[in-house]
Amino acid sequence: MPEFAAQLEFVAHGLAAALVPRLARVWVPDNVAIVPVRPTLEREIYALRRADNDRPTVRAGIEALTEAFAGIDA
Repeated sequence: MPEFAAQLEFVAHGLAAALVPRLARVWVPDNVAIVPVRPTLEREIYALRRADNDRPTVRAGIEALTEAFAGIDA
């Protein structure tokens, strides 16, 4: 996430505006305002597997991702 820190430094010095995800906001300079984007940005995440790869570990990984994302408010 160093690239987000660099972007925030540019913003702090009045050289840029940046879209920074919540997870990347580990440190925000005091003179940088975080404002929500309206409308809220969305993304779609896909989990794919090869048709010839139906191993239990692959199925378990996809099931775990499906459960994890099901609990996130859109």
